[in-house]
Amino acid sequence: MKYLFDTNIFIAQLVNDPKAVEFFSPFFLSQNDIVTSQIVRMELLSYPGITLQSETIIKLLLDEFEVISIDDNIEREAINLRRNFKIKLPDAIIAATSIVEKAELVTFNTKDFTKIKELKLYK
Repeated sequence: MKYLFDTNIFIAQLVNDPKAVEFFSPFFLSQNDIVTSQIVRMELLSYPGITLQSETIIKLLLDEFEVISIDDNIEREAINLRRNFKIKLPDAIIAATSIVEKAELVTFNTKDFTKIKELKLYK
């Protein structure tokens, strides 16, 4: 199965939140194709209070997964989603990436995405 990890999944892993354990287990990672969005990378690395140690850990973690760049298809889909569902631009880009990549979105923030019917959410 193909999954796209949202920003909050990485943050949960970084703070050793037990909710993230399943997603970063060797079994889950070996059985699935995991990708993430370019905007997730930007959100994680642009945090104003980020320490050099945290930045290093985040980069190492992100290097384990394919980061999908924002191309014309994702841009068009994000514009469409933002217009139709009035969601924040980063959420629109994450949802659009998931839709275009045909990946289920893994997020702890489902409330921002539930109204988007063509988006598959990991449950």
